[in-house]
Amino acid sequence: MISVAAFFLISHVTAEAALQLRVEPGTVRVAEPLTLTLVSETPGVTWPDWAEALPEWDVVPQNVTDHTATLTLRSWLPGDITVPAVAVTTPGGVTFTSEPRVVAVNSVLPEDADVADAETLREAAGALPLPDDGTPWPVVVAGIVTGLWVVGGAAWLLRRIAGSRADDPETQVDRMVSEAVQHRDVALASAAVRRSVEQQFGIDASQQTTEDLKRDPRLLGTLGGPLHDRLVELLQRIDAIRYAEAADDRWAAATDAGGLIRDLREVAAREPGKGDRA
Repeated sequence: MISVAAFFLISHVTAEAALQLRVEPGTVRVAEPLTLTLVSETPGVTWPDWAEALPEWDVVPQNVTDHTATLTLRSWLPGDITVPAVAVTTPGGVTFTSEPRVVAVNSVLPEDADVADAETLREAAGALPLPDDGTPWPVVVAGIVTGLWVVGGAAWLLRRIAGSRADDPETQVDRMVSEAVQHRDVALASAAVRRSVEQQFGIDASQQTTEDLKRDPRLLGTLGGPLHDRLVELLQRIDAIRYAEAADDRWAAATDAGGLIRDLREVAAREPGKGDRA
């Protein structure tokens, strides 16, 4: 007969093994994206609030299903940054916990550089986010590092910036679209559209496939035929680019995602009673 202590030890090991966490790559520069993948052996798990589970990171969900989650993470600060253990709950009430990971986030500044001198920045500083007006990155970085130097607290200011983004869901979606267009990242564009559907109408689009959304009667009834068809067609177009290597324009698809999101917001604004708006 297995002792009580042995039983709990086996249960703990099994719970960790049942939730796999992968981080790629293991070393990045400040503001460069990395991919976090979580895979649960048990479907139907409840995922945590990502901002609370990963407080040291700027998190953008890419694809979340009932047993897998793919996230893009960015750190705005250099150093050895921990991806903490992530806990999920199964439909039966069992908690699975992943192993923590440590990621080396390298500064874009050379060693012993004067932070007030933007000319000393490495070329890697191009990983910093650019404004939509096309301002050259050295000008942007110069303003950032000079402001940090004046304030005297780089970590404090960057955490404030990341926090303000997390507090505004629509701004976060707009930033996802901006990055998708800039990098021709159709996966990020698809995630932005799905998140917008969730914000505006309370429909859990991130955990549904395109075909699920096509057949979702609530979504069709809320959007109406033409807009519903546009949403499904765009997601099908992006799926073809991602999975069938369709010869389509990634930039155009990401741009169209931004236009669709604006139309989703207009519908929600006209009919607030139909949406569970964030």
